[in-house]
Amino acid sequence: MDDTILTLHPITEETWNVLKDPHHQDMITIVERREGDDDQESCESKALALRLTRPPKVGTEYVIGRGDTADIMLTDSETARQFNNMWNEGISSISSLHCAIFINDKGTPWLRDGSTNGTIIDGKYHHRGDAVMIKDGTKIQIRDFGFLVHIPWREDQAEYEYQVKRARETRAQTPQDIWRNAKDNSGSRTSVVQRLGDYQLTGGWISSTQSSKTYNGTTDDRNWICKMEVVRKGKLFFAAKYFKAPKLGKSELNTWSLLKGDLPQTYIVELIEIFHHKSAPIIIMELHTRTVEDLIQEDPSSATEIAPSIMQQLFHALIFLHAKSIVHNALLMESLLLFSVTPPSVKLSGFEYSSLVTEAKGVKTMPRSPEEFELFLRIDMIQYWKELLQRQNILETERSLCRGTSIDIWAAGVLCCRLFLHVAPQYHDPESTLEVRAEEFASFIGASRKDDFKDSARWAKLFRLPPVPPQLEVALQKLLEPIPSQRATATEALNIPWANLGDREVEKGEDDKCAHKRRRMMRSRDSKIGRL
Repeated sequence: MDDTILTLHPITEETWNVLKDPHHQDMITIVERREGDDDQESCESKALALRLTRPPKVGTEYVIGRGDTADIMLTDSETARQFNNMWNEGISSISSLHCAIFINDKGTPWLRDGSTNGTIIDGKYHHRGDAVMIKDGTKIQIRDFGFLVHIPWREDQAEYEYQVKRARETRAQTPQDIWRNAKDNSGSRTSVVQRLGDYQLTGGWISSTQSSKTYNGTTDDRNWICKMEVVRKGKLFFAAKYFKAPKLGKSELNTWSLLKGDLPQTYIVELIEIFHHKSAPIIIMELHTRTVEDLIQEDPSSATEIAPSIMQQLFHALIFLHAKSIVHNALLMESLLLFSVTPPSVKLSGFEYSSLVTEAKGVKTMPRSPEEFELFLRIDMIQYWKELLQRQNILETERSLCRGTSIDIWAAGVLCCRLFLHVAPQYHDPESTLEVRAEEFASFIGASRKDDFKDSARWAKLFRLPPVPPQLEVALQKLLEPIPSQRATATEALNIPWANLGDREVEKGEDDKCAHKRRRMMRSRDSKIGRL
């Protein structure tokens, strides 16, 4: 079977020089001439072929750029260099890791831009982070270099998809984020340690977790808590998690000590080993290629389609944690590592804030659970909060609020809203002043104690949500219950009929008017999702 993913045909003079570069000799293929080819009068022409049997130099994506690690290396022409020297301080307009081509489980090629100056695809500019599906006939323009894409016809699509999956499984995989975040992390490319046992350091950073503290009103590199680097042992790749200081890794080490020897590898990320380095602990874990947050950004509709399965797997993981008296405390989309879309496979990670039930404290979920926000108001503005409750004729709740596993259930409800409705619930305006937020929260508390609180229209309005289909609303009311002692447990949440809450069922429960209103609200709040 032909294992060619696609061929890139030169359509500019500068691109022909790329084909003459010795670095690309193993990618050259002879093809029939296509529109735009300019190779004398021959009926055959040369093109660059991306094949399943030829893995990328780094990771699982074919990189196009100026760097040595690029699979297709581009070099500025003399005219471009003169322009750069005159107008751009000698800096090339082609980034070292300009863009990358990757294929999904179905074998469909996509291009993601990772450059400063953008990539032109079919006449339209795309900027850093944009991902576009490539089709037969797509034209890619990078400065003076132009390629015409040809995707061969697949006589047996099922066989091709099988070969794609086989190539992805047998190929040593590193995260897609390595090249995408290379420039963002350029100031921190040096590894935290010099040596790490039998593991080879790559200097490729996957991500970092920041604390909530800022300096002079801004966030900088001083407030990182942990970072993850890709490391290699033989032909296998893993993720090494470094902590800035020993005390910052204490929570995660305690969690792993409680989970040791009894870890369900299906739902929680696999721990390989722990290095007790002199500066801080280093945790070696299985490597992931992306998170559910990445899927939401790349293809929101696919994320919604597999949302029921994601929620089921999340609650399986929470049942295990809560049975061990462990609270995650920081459930985010980034905490759910996506190993496969078809069939859906996610694993829970990110235990740097985890704790025992008696020390539970939600630190990352936005919005905070009602009990957390009320405790914050009692500590930071106790007198104002008491006067506010008195003005609104609301009886103050008991001082000892329930802060345990219910914090994770609230966070799961927030994730559920984002997956199914593409928005997060809010009981106050996050951009308002603290006093205004306190007043809105007090009104929310008062409304939650009334008998008609769970009336469909009233409930969705209090949480500032678009119209919610009935079945999904029942599930969310169990997860987003304001009173923590009445909130569902992980076992009760798992028993919700998630299989009936797929995207088609969600849309089926709305009439045309509600569906239109929901889509309008989703569009108006898209700009805020990144801040939630």
